[in-house]
Amino acid sequence: MTDQLIPFLIASIGLTLSPGPDIVYVFTLSITRSKNKAISFATGLVTGIIFHTALVAFGIAVLFKTNELIFDIIKYIGAAYLVYLAVQLYRADAKFETNNKKMNPKKSLFSIFKKGILMNLLNPKVSLFFLAFLPGFIWDADGLISVQLIILGLLFMLQAWLIFFGVIQLGSLINLNKLNAYAFIAKWLQILILTGIAIYLLIGS
Repeated sequence: MTDQLIPFLIASIGLTLSPGPDIVYVFTLSITRSKNKAISFATGLVTGIIFHTALVAFGIAVLFKTNELIFDIIKYIGAAYLVYLAVQLYRADAKFETNNKKMNPKKSLFSIFKKGILMNLLNPKVSLFFLAFLPGFIWDADGLISVQLIILGLLFMLQAWLIFFGVIQLGSLINLNKLNAYAFIAKWLQILILTGIAIYLLIGS
C-alpha cells in the first residue's frame, strides 16, 4: 500500500503545484479579490472532485469485476491521455492567464463556492484525468477497487486544498506580472510531470 501511496502523493503534489488553470485562477483571485473569496472558490473546486472520484471509482470497479483485461486497457489508455495532455501543453503558449473579470466582486462567499463546484463538475476533462490517473495507483488488485479509488481521490482532494490554501496565502506577496518570466519553465515542468506519470502507469504498476 505504501509503495503506491507515496508515488501517488508525490505525483499529486507535483500536478497540483504545476501552474494549471485552477491553481493560477485561485492565485490571481487571491490578489484581485480577497483571500476569503479565493479560499471559497478553491474549496468549491476541491469539493467537485468528489463527483469525479465517485464516477471513476464505481465505474472502474464494475469494469474490473467484469474483465481484468479491461482494467489494464484503461490504464494504458490513461497513460496515452496523459501524454496527449503533455503534447497539448507543448503546443500552447507559455503564459499565465490573469483575467478574473468573470468573477463578480459583489458575489457572496457561498456563491463563489458554488461557482467553484460548478466549474469542476461541468469540466469533463477532470473525469477523464481521474480515469487516467487514479487506476495506476491501486495497491491491491484483489481488494475492493472502489474503496481504494475513493481513498486516492480523498487524498488528492486533501493535498490539493492544502496547496491551494498555501498559494492563496502567498498571493498577496507576489507580483503576478513577474510570473510570466517563469512561464516557460512552468510549462515544461508540467509536461515532464504528466509524461513521468504516464511512464509510471506503463512500467511501474
